[in-house]
Amino acid sequence: MYMCDQCGRHFHSYTGIKSLIRTVHTMEFRYKCSVCDRGFDGKYYYKGHLAAHLNVTRESAPDVRPLISTKRIY
Repeated sequence: MYMCDQCGRHFHSYTGIKSLIRTVHTMEFRYKCSVCDRGFDGKYYYKGHLAAHLNVTRESAPDVRPLISTKRIY
């Protein structure tokens, strides 16, 4: 188990705690809306949000690229 030292939440994986720290504690998001500046960690949720601004379906929303790379470097 991994525990966040800032808020005490517990996670089963290291990925979960890293996502919490990035999106909640440091407010770093992989995707950011150019219309309202709201941030998202997942492409699926961002495309749905963007589709609402453009008044289209999620599937027809433009393809997007992340602002922050999540590729692991070993």
